[in-house]
Amino acid sequence: MFHFCQELRPAKKLGVPMGEVVFKKSASLIERRIDGEAILLDIKSGVYYDLKDVGVFIWEILSGGASARQIAAAVAESFNVDAETALADTLELLNDLETEGLIVRDAEG
Repeated sequence: MFHFCQELRPAKKLGVPMGEVVFKKSASLIERRIDGEAILLDIKSGVYYDLKDVGVFIWEILSGGASARQIAAAVAESFNVDAETALADTLELLNDLETEGLIVRDAEG
């Protein structure tokens, strides 16, 4: 779902209740869509990332800011997976995105 062009650093813990935290995209990114993929360039680090399939779906939802529970509900409905699996996978991706600085917690959310 989330493909890096470099190795991941160890993920940090996001806190509780993670499902209620609202996330939004970082302002330090340039993003483009190419052949159904989302290509993200972190302009601070120069590192680029590649999102595919469900990752692109989640990335689009993050445009308006959303909590993990809101995103997981949309994933479960759109991709015909159970809610528990959708939430676990969504939390994992959000953790990776936050660790890499591609999303931030929305103080207003």
